Amino acid sequence: MTDLQNADLSLPAVSLTWKIFAFLDPVSMYLIPAILFVRITSPQPVEWLKLNKSIQLWPALFIILIMVLGQPIAGILYDWNYTWGMAQSSVQKVEDTAAISEAITKADNFAFFLINLLVFGLVPAIARECFFRGVLQQVFIKMMPKAPWLAIVITSVIFGASYVQWQWFVPVIFVGIQLGTIYYLTGNLKLAILGDFIFGSVNLVESYSRQLGWTTEDPLRPSATHWYTALICLIVTIGLVWYFRKRIPKPVAEIAYQEDIESIGK
Repeated sequence: MTDLQNADLSLPAVSLTWKIFAFLDPVSMYLIPAILFVRITSPQPVEWLKLNKSIQLWPALFIILIMVLGQPIAGILYDWNYTWGMAQSSVQKVEDTAAISEAITKADNFAFFLINLLVFGLVPAIARECFFRGVLQQVFIKMMPKAPWLAIVITSVIFGASYVQWQWFVPVIFVGIQLGTIYYLTGNLKLAILGDFIFGSVNLVESYSRQLGWTTEDPLRPSATHWYTALICLIVTIGLVWYFRKRIPKPVAEIAYQEDIESIGK
């Protein structure tokens, strides 16, 4: 890994190696542990993760709108998070990570762009949501059935810390709360995966647009977000979530029985 970090990113072999690492990282860190956990703790892992439900058009459009509106909010949180100050080594790490991301997501044509969406957008979204929402959030809710929203926040904080890039810590917590709320209200992990895919794919779309010359904005080094834009998006988001919550009289996330909790501890 040290040799890779110091290698020339313009070399095809180096770029390919980084792509392989970027693909295997979420699979090995999140997806495989999540699959092992549900296989051990439940005779019906797909149902336990709530992957057995289909995606309907209206909820899917709602999730897409919520995640798009969350971008300016995450942007202003990023601006605030960046003011905390970081050591020079951390700043350099951020720049190195941005350079690596830019190199491995460069698309020579539209076909390569679609492959990037699959490899760096969809696969990580499936892995992260299976682990954080499908497993971790459910476990915390089972541990504290009377405080599900606290469980969502705790899961989101761990989600933010998992990025190990502290300038993204607060905005990723916000995104985690969005995804946790989606999962809790709908009881459908596929919708949370869709939301995570939108979150992860925005940078890929913006990078490809920048590569084509359609925009000059660098998604890996975003410019400052106007506070009033974030405020308007926040108000609209809260209104949409409230409306969506009214459409579902009660949260459909399961409240575990004592034997479920005991089975997790075995």
